[in-house]
Amino acid sequence: MKSNNYIILFLLLLTLLLVNYLLSFTFFRVDLSEDQIHELSPYTKDKLENLDDYLKIDVYLVGDFAVEIEKLEKGLLEKLQEIKVYGGQNLDLSFIDLNEDVELAEDYKKQVFDNGNGIKPAYIDIIKDDKREIVEIWPGISLQMGEYSIPVQLLSPSTRDNPYPINQAVTNYFIDHIEENIVVGLDKLFKTEKKRIHFLQGHGELSVFDQREAWFYLQKNFIVDTLNIKELKTEIYNKAVDLGIMEFDSLLRKKVDSFSINNISVPVLNNKRIISSYLKNKWMNTFKKNPNNLIERLDALNETDLLIVSKPRSTFTIKEKYVIDQYIMNGGKVIWLIDMMDVNEAILAQKNRLAYNEVLDHELQSFLFKYGVRFNKDMVCDEQCCPVVREDNLGVVSKWFFYPMLKNYNNYILMKNVLPIKGRYVCSLDTVGEEKLKRTVVLQTSMENKLMRQSRIQYQNTQNYDPTLTGNQIKKKLNVGYLFEGIFQSNFKNRRIANDFIKNPTIQFKKESIPTKMAFIGDGDLIRNDISAERTPVPLMFEKSNYNTPYYEMPTYGNATFFLNLVDKMLNRDDFIELRSKMNPPRLMKKNEAGKKMKWQLINLALPILLVLIFGFFNLYIRKLKYES
Repeated sequence: MKSNNYIILFLLLLTLLLVNYLLSFTFFRVDLSEDQIHELSPYTKDKLENLDDYLKIDVYLVGDFAVEIEKLEKGLLEKLQEIKVYGGQNLDLSFIDLNEDVELAEDYKKQVFDNGNGIKPAYIDIIKDDKREIVEIWPGISLQMGEYSIPVQLLSPSTRDNPYPINQAVTNYFIDHIEENIVVGLDKLFKTEKKRIHFLQGHGELSVFDQREAWFYLQKNFIVDTLNIKELKTEIYNKAVDLGIMEFDSLLRKKVDSFSINNISVPVLNNKRIISSYLKNKWMNTFKKNPNNLIERLDALNETDLLIVSKPRSTFTIKEKYVIDQYIMNGGKVIWLIDMMDVNEAILAQKNRLAYNEVLDHELQSFLFKYGVRFNKDMVCDEQCCPVVREDNLGVVSKWFFYPMLKNYNNYILMKNVLPIKGRYVCSLDTVGEEKLKRTVVLQTSMENKLMRQSRIQYQNTQNYDPTLTGNQIKKKLNVGYLFEGIFQSNFKNRRIANDFIKNPTIQFKKESIPTKMAFIGDGDLIRNDISAERTPVPLMFEKSNYNTPYYEMPTYGNATFFLNLVDKMLNRDDFIELRSKMNPPRLMKKNEAGKKMKWQLINLALPILLVLIFGFFNLYIRKLKYES
């Protein structure tokens, strides 16, 4: 019997040794997390495994830090070790502590900073034992291949006066974006060609300042600019530029310290480009009121890979619509962020005043209908909604039903691991006609919703807007965002077209598009940054009403991530969507679980003791039986 046991043990050990030997020839790593957030994406692995030259990575987040910052350092180290595995002998990691040599520290930092072109420092606010300390870190790496070097900023820079509060949200954000930032740096190093994204202007669209955060993120990967189809004649444009510079010089002569742009104070000194550009645009808007100063370019969109139309408020000319239509027919891609109704919330700052929702006169409803979607002239109220800061400075309305919290209930890739989307005065969408299109719902309301058309809007009596109190019998989700892929029909098909349009050699008229994509979102404010009471922009992931409160430390919304995913989807960059889906968003506890605190406390405290007692009694019982026999 014993010999059989020895044989079985021997065979088992032999099998284990054989399996171990065979596995030594196979390389694999297993990520056991639910969302595979620790494993590198196939896109990253492919880049690292196919390095055609030696890649050196200099790491500057090194030093003797407090525990809070050590989490950032450890997260970066773990990700770089994973990258090193796939980079192999062609990749080398070098860890540089800029403060190691006290005498040379400042010189090293100047070299790394490189007059603002390199890595920039960030300052972390640490409070421990009622003592506050501001710690300087250098959260970046340098990618070097051959004679080229690319700095990669892993955490946005901050100042001593405005440091980062160290918390789990900042830690998660830093770690989640390491791989994405490194891949962006590698693309720059390999000189990957950048796509061109243009934000349409000329119809009251959101300005660059309104969308500053989206611009910041997009400029990491794309060439981003504004574009006017109908623009000033060259001589008039040059005149506006000259007048803008003259006004800026006048501010310097008068020794003006700061200049207000969109209610944000901008220092005059060292901000010539920003202020003179703003003044130039003011002159341009004045000159545009005279039609004789304008000219429409049929080739305006020739160098555009993606056109973004965000919240237009005024009408498009026939010629502008024709240019956009033929851009689409030739494979151009467009993201439409459209409001059908607008609410001037500033009116609510006045006592006993009501605001009304007014129909915008951009006249795009019939134009977009031809492409297979109808933007309805309504506003969605939803029981799952966001708060609003009152314009009359009397606090916060905790449930502002006109600000629906949008999601995708079909687990679509654009919303994987993305927080809910904050909507503002959103309209519903319907699909119509067109069999050659693949339609995908990307944003939806909850089941508890109602549609408002002509409404009187006030902060009091919000129960008038509450979908749960108005007998909503439909109980269905409303679709407020679509992605269309396929072949579109021209708006000008079977229509009389002026000869100077159809016979113009710049655009060869097409009745049907080649396969392309368009996204339709019933919210013009999707990527608009709120402005805080201190006149600073509120990041898209945070709630304005939480500004300067402990809740402000926790991300609430996924508007920026969703928009970046949508842009990547439009431009066939699905690898980056997968990269972004590895984020680690805060998990909210289910409400029905929150009331079970006592149950889980008892389980955690009593169960281990109970198990020990059971094991002890069982052991005594076995011993008793053994010795009695």
